[in-house]
Amino acid sequence: MNHQQSNQKYSFGFTLIELLLVIVISSGLTVAFLALYEWQHRVLALESARIEATRSGRIAMNHIIGELSQSTAVLTSGTFSIPGTTTITSGANAIAFSATAVDSSDNLLYGYLDQIGYKVTSKKLYYYVKTTSGSSTRTNNTYEAIIDNIDSLAFTYDSGTPSLSTQVTVSIASTATYGKSQSTTVTLSETVFLKQ
Repeated sequence: MNHQQSNQKYSFGFTLIELLLVIVISSGLTVAFLALYEWQHRVLALESARIEATRSGRIAMNHIIGELSQSTAVLTSGTFSIPGTTTITSGANAIAFSATAVDSSDNLLYGYLDQIGYKVTSKKLYYYVKTTSGSSTRTNNTYEAIIDNIDSLAFTYDSGTPSLSTQVTVSIASTATYGKSQSTTVTLSETVFLKQ
């Protein structure tokens, strides 16, 4: 009996094989969780970059569409005094158009047309304005960068000649980078019918 009691005394605990098995399983789970964390981090970086590219493109698109929807005609070219003298020729990558002037109460000032132009230079969207009425809410001879990260700006006209168009399709491509050297590009497109 004494011998039986001494065997019971040492029968509880873990064997070396059981301890090694627990260490291997926990190491495998740790590696799996780290891989999942790294994958999730990459997905988050990609989605954040897409959101930033979409935000930049949407800001540019809303600005252009807001002004272009007030347009009465696309101009062959527009000449703006700031900086220096800048001429914007309407075509595939730039546009100049006339839009009815608007006063501070958002009333249209019929008979007064402001010239507006857009083009992309060095990944920045530039907005040009030349007003014809001192009452217009648009600032005369305005030249400002609206947003950066714009890779391309394209205009498609329903007729072969921009100045004869009744509708314009605007396409904007915006890129954002993430990670060490990866990038994602978002392209937005919208069609505007001009006021006749």
